[in-house]
Amino acid sequence: MKKIISALLAALLLLALAGCGADTPAGEKKRFRTGNLSLVITNVIKVETQALSLDFDDGTTSDIPVYTLLPGAQLIVENADMTDGAYTEDGLPRAHWFVYSDLPDEAAGQGDTYIPIVDDMPPLTITPDMKSVFTGEGSVLKFIMQGETQS
Repeated sequence: MKKIISALLAALLLLALAGCGADTPAGEKKRFRTGNLSLVITNVIKVETQALSLDFDDGTTSDIPVYTLLPGAQLIVENADMTDGAYTEDGLPRAHWFVYSDLPDEAAGQGDTYIPIVDDMPPLTITPDMKSVFTGEGSVLKFIMQGETQS
């Protein structure tokens, strides 16, 4: 009887150890800041920089971070850097930053979707269609999912 119990325990131990490497890898949390905007991005594998054309006639470019992410990555807003409501007709603050998605926004009748980054928003799961964080002056960071290529 002791031999059977010992064999069963050994088999369970082997099964548990075999499953240890089967979990999906976990990325890191990275903080991104520009001006008063502060974001935390989860499941980050690596951060590289990419020269982005600013569309000026003089060929000016700006280096922006490109976050390579694992599936399930989230964008967590620490400070949304919203515009001051004192300058709006209704007195309410407005989003100054947006997440750009190349999915069509049929409700707005436009070709792309712009998700406003606002204070107190819940964490946003980053999906492959979400490409960047931007403001009226242009993109300040880009996302790519593991296995995708930069464009």
